[in-house]
Amino acid sequence: MSNHEIRQKAWRLYRQQGLTLFFLAFCYCGLGGVINFIAVQWFGLNEIVPEVISLLLLSPLTLGAVLCLVQMWKTQGQAQYRDLLFCYRTGSGWGGAILLRILKGLAAVIPIIVPLVLIHPALIILGLIVGLGVAFWLILRIYMADVLFVSEQAETAWEAICHSFSRTEGLAIDLFSMLLVIELPQIAVEGLVMLLQSHVSSGTAQALSFCALIFTLLYAPFGVTAGIGWVVERINDAEQPQELHNEPPKNPLLRDIANDLGKGKEQPQVHDKS
Repeated sequence: MSNHEIRQKAWRLYRQQGLTLFFLAFCYCGLGGVINFIAVQWFGLNEIVPEVISLLLLSPLTLGAVLCLVQMWKTQGQAQYRDLLFCYRTGSGWGGAILLRILKGLAAVIPIIVPLVLIHPALIILGLIVGLGVAFWLILRIYMADVLFVSEQAETAWEAICHSFSRTEGLAIDLFSMLLVIELPQIAVEGLVMLLQSHVSSGTAQALSFCALIFTLLYAPFGVTAGIGWVVERINDAEQPQELHNEPPKNPLLRDIANDLGKGKEQPQVHDKS
């Protein structure tokens, strides 16, 4: 399935089950931010506290949302909400969800921190640029880890990271183009709002920010669904290469040639027609 077809299917699912996808996307990437905001702004807690709470308590829920999205993508049916709690049911699932989130965070942070610590101050900007590039490359290479873990194709978090790194070989550009197209509307809206805010009154600027927030909330389910769908389809492609390669050509002439070549691999038999 091409990237365009994946996005079409994601839109179709969004139109059919928008509220369900909104809820799952909120569990996947929004609930932690809400808890962080409430803890810091309302209760005055240090930002580290809600981050630790989110890591320990919400990491399994995040993977549960991934599992629900995977099942919806495969069946195009209703979400099985009980799957949201599947990682909470075992210690290995809970611990694996936490460890997977830590490993993904380290992959994104370490390439940026190391150049800042080791490189001479005169080269710090270059080091930061290189670090950002490496971090982004690693994020692309481990993008499949969540789906591989919940699909039980990897028994541990580290195995999910390694399998993702292996499976995305040669697919980084394809994934980047997919994510770029998905994020373009979001980037365009935020850029337009930032441009307009410098030319309007404070009240209008706040209204524009609110509109941008609403757009983000409504658009996020599509982006999350399309991203999960890309992973599922690329895993399917990798698991069925033999069938794809052995599929007979649709052109009758080419099909006959292929059949003749296949027969040619057998031991030749000589028939005397005389």
